[in-house]
Amino acid sequence: QQTLAIHKRHLVAFGETVPFVPAEWFSWLVNQLFGLPYQPTFNAGALNQPGISYRGHRIGAFICFEAIYPSLSHIYRHNGVDVLVTVSNLGWFHHNRMLGRQFLGINRIRATEAGLPLILAVNSGPSAYIDGTGKIIKQSPPAVAAVLPYDNSLLP
Repeated sequence: QQTLAIHKRHLVAFGETVPFVPAEWFSWLVNQLFGLPYQPTFNAGALNQPGISYRGHRIGAFICFEAIYPSLSHIYRHNGVDVLVTVSNLGWFHHNRMLGRQFLGINRIRATEAGLPLILAVNSGPSAYIDGTGKIIKQSPPAVAAVLPYDNSLLP
């Protein structure tokens, strides 16, 4: 059995990494000020990742908010990826519909600039299938648990 992995490249500040100072120093400060243990234990993955091969496709994934970085879609396109996938948890924002629409728009831009279909999977919606021109093929309602049936015509 093969393990497939893509490592998150852009970590969330203060949740997954500490910017500008050594993590040990910041952990000590949080412990001294608030009496709380704080230990960010994540390391960013390499910027240039090739994507993964699955069922005849090369898949490039954006994790969390990474879809806001245009450089990643360019890297994936250059590395021969033929479909993009974004997985994200927007639940932190209490089902903010405007944020969901904005995130959908950002992913449409990533699909368009790469010229690749994109599958957007968001726990608090909307989730969507987007073609390589940025057109939304299918979309779930925001903040509603839903299943979008897979359609082979989306993929090249």
